[in-house]
Amino acid sequence: MKPLHAGSAAISESRSAIDAGFVNRDRRRQLAAAWVLIGLALGLRFYRLSFFSLWLDEILEAYWIRGSSEFFWSALKFDGVHPPLDYLIARSVDRLHPAEAWRKIPDVVFGVVSIAACYRLLLLRAGQAIASATAALLAVAPFHVRYSQEYRPHVLGLCLAIVGLLALEVFLRKPNEARLLLLFVASLATAYTLYLGAVVLGVAAIALLLEDALAEKNPGRRLLARRCLMFLPVFVLLLWVAYLPWWPVIRDVAHRASPVGPEPLSLARLKGELSFFSVGGFEGDPLRFTGILYGLVAVVGGVLAFRRPGLRFVPAWFLGSFLCIEVLGRIHPHWYAPRRLLCAAPALTILVTIALVAGWRRRALTRALAAAVGIVLLFGMAGGLRRYYTEGRRDWRPLAAFLARTPKAEEVFTENQWTQLCLAYYLDGPDWLERQTAKPPLPVARQVSNLDGEVVRLTWSWKPGLPAWVVLGGAPERPALREWTNQFQSRDFPEAEGRARLVLLAPDRRDLALAR
Repeated sequence: MKPLHAGSAAISESRSAIDAGFVNRDRRRQLAAAWVLIGLALGLRFYRLSFFSLWLDEILEAYWIRGSSEFFWSALKFDGVHPPLDYLIARSVDRLHPAEAWRKIPDVVFGVVSIAACYRLLLLRAGQAIASATAALLAVAPFHVRYSQEYRPHVLGLCLAIVGLLALEVFLRKPNEARLLLLFVASLATAYTLYLGAVVLGVAAIALLLEDALAEKNPGRRLLARRCLMFLPVFVLLLWVAYLPWWPVIRDVAHRASPVGPEPLSLARLKGELSFFSVGGFEGDPLRFTGILYGLVAVVGGVLAFRRPGLRFVPAWFLGSFLCIEVLGRIHPHWYAPRRLLCAAPALTILVTIALVAGWRRRALTRALAAAVGIVLLFGMAGGLRRYYTEGRRDWRPLAAFLARTPKAEEVFTENQWTQLCLAYYLDGPDWLERQTAKPPLPVARQVSNLDGEVVRLTWSWKPGLPAWVVLGGAPERPALREWTNQFQSRDFPEAEGRARLVLLAPDRRDLALAR
């Protein structure tokens, strides 16, 4: 007969084996959900990756990375709008001479990694349901798909900001030097990619630390969060020291006169931002019913988040980031675009999923309502994706291809510098800007001249006896030039930005036109 303690040990071993089985099953379920969501996100971001051409900001990045090191750094410092990390990555990829669509693959990867990092962060703080629902909504969110397909720093900044939050959460769970170094590197990389990304990371990290320092039930973690807040100034000082190579550029930009006045905080602007970061397919997409519903569900989620341990930092992440960005936009205004709120937008998505998951876990009626709302929002996002995939961006290639078939002796003039830069990229190549700015300028395959809206420039530059072309599009529009060119035949290219119009300056009408 076996001793009693031997039977107890056997029972304990059986229970441990059962517990381990449940843990392994949960981990397999989490991994399966993560891979399904990653596959969905990849598919939506690779779809129609080359359907649109690059637009002005992407073309500028493509120009800058192609030049010599001197041209590259002088262009980045002169612009000063973004730090250099994304440009350095793009420059490294460009050395492989990839096709245009392949240049965007790093951005696709950064977008998917940002979803995976957000999934992991919420899995640790809120559980499987909220993590999976948030990752699913981000995977199909039109704004996230757009910036994952754009050849710009924004999605990398978003990715690094969320990775920084995840690194902070991991460090608070089990602090060690390696995890602290990961947090430092992620924070520094965010600052070297996107100024506002670093601001948002700072706001969200402080909100997370405050939540744990004030409301965390685990006394060890609560104490660690308080110590992190205490040593936060030292952490920021070390980041600033590591940021010193780029600091002179920031000082120079801060002393420049603002190109525009501050964007007014109007109802129309708020509606546009809600539309874009909810179900809208592109900037300027009107706020529809599903967008309003998205905002209302997010408000409910914000109220519920304050009652849910581990998620109280999310409303502060969104609202605090919005306020900080708004204040910075008042101190030093720049050209307005909703994308400056990109790194705060995932917090809005999390608030929506908090409300939907909470409704799903309640009574049958509430569960049915939550399911219905979720389906409506998904249909709204699907409609936004369809609009984005078909008309969300512009394409300069048809216009450039048409002009490429014309004789090179026929000059091409543009209404403004916007159109000049975009058209020259596809008509002459990505080295056009460096050749144009060289001292002296280097020869180009096809001259594209900016009239800056002045008719007199055209009258002096148009060679007698030869046809010439004027491209009207982009911004700003020049009414005097447009009115003068109305006397000539034209052809519309609505795919290009500004719905461009190509005007043929016929030589047989030259004398009559110049006499007007």
